[in-house]
This record gives sequence, structure tokens and C-alpha cells, in this order.
Amino acid sequence: MQNPDMSIVALFYKASRFADEESPEEVACVVCGGVPVTQWKVLGFDPCKAGLHCAAHKDEFHSVCELTYNCCDEPYDPDRDYEWRVPNEPQE
Repeated sequence: MQNPDMSIVALFYKASRFADEESPEEVACVVCGGVPVTQWKVLGFDPCKAGLHCAAHKDEFHSVCELTYNCCDEPYDPDRDYEWRVPNEPQE
């Protein structure tokens, strides 16, 4: 069995957190904070985290961790038109 796409897993996890009115843990810039590079991907995969890098270190962080759902993507919004949604799908 293949591993699910982490972006989809994160989206569903974030939607659940949104529904429960829970906020992710904000992580200060890992580059500025001197967090070892080996930990960047771990934090980048964790959908409970947010932030992770400042604007000045965006490219440096993403040269190691290509995922963007915890830092650069907009927070989940049930009214947003996601590419996976069927056009004109009624919203609850």
C-alpha cells in the first residue's frame, strides 16, 4: 500500500482542527532559531505546526523542506475554492 499524499492528510487534519476551533502551534523561524537542518522536514510534515520560517529564510527552508502546507499555504477555509472541489458544489 502506498503512503497517502501528505498534503491531503494535512488538509483533512487542518479541516478537523478548524472545525474544533483549535489553532496549530506557531513555530518561530527555524533558520533564525538555529534549529538543526535535520529537524526542518520533521516540522514541515507535522500538520500541528505553523509558521516555520520568516520571509527572509523562505527559500533556504524550502530548499530542504519542499512542503508548504504548514507555512506558505493559506489556512483552511471551508468557503475557499480548492482545486479538489467540484465546481459549484453546495457548501454547508
